[in-house]
Amino acid sequence: MILAVVSILSPPRLVSPAETNAIQPNSAIPSAPLSTPPVPAERSPRKGVWVTGRVVGITDGDTFSFLMGGRSLHKIRLYGIDSPERGQAFGKKAKQRLSSLIYKRDVEILETDIDRDDRVIARVRCEGVDVCLQMVEGGYAWWFERYAPEDRDLERAELEARSARRGLWSDPHAIPPWAYRKLH
Repeated sequence: MILAVVSILSPPRLVSPAETNAIQPNSAIPSAPLSTPPVPAERSPRKGVWVTGRVVGITDGDTFSFLMGGRSLHKIRLYGIDSPERGQAFGKKAKQRLSSLIYKRDVEILETDIDRDDRVIARVRCEGVDVCLQMVEGGYAWWFERYAPEDRDLERAELEARSARRGLWSDPHAIPPWAYRKLH
């Protein structure tokens, strides 16, 4: 049985679908026919569902602003990676690389979690390509093993980038961002 929450002039209460047809909407408020309940517009990503939107800002090499449905703005943190911080070596290059991959483009995100800063942690695809993987393969980010311990693709990508000395791996003393944050 489907129940609806109704509030016209009284406190909200649950009503059955049979009662829904008997309710007369306030004439000052435009509404859809009551025989077909309105479907709420997507306002936030949903865990386990790929959602499409536009990248409207890049914060750093692993975080960006995502506009969903043309009206709902979200901070997205790339799943399973950690890029250098802004003041850290390769921080600016990581941000530029992420920008070149996704800024002002439509992307698909798959929410995996919400972090302590209320950002959506998500896998991200642009034109079918895994953006998280591209950042690690190019040497613009570390595989964040702590949060993605089972992700063998990210692990492999980091090992390959290290051995090829790509990006941040050209520095033999590269400091992981989680260690850098503790120092600063």
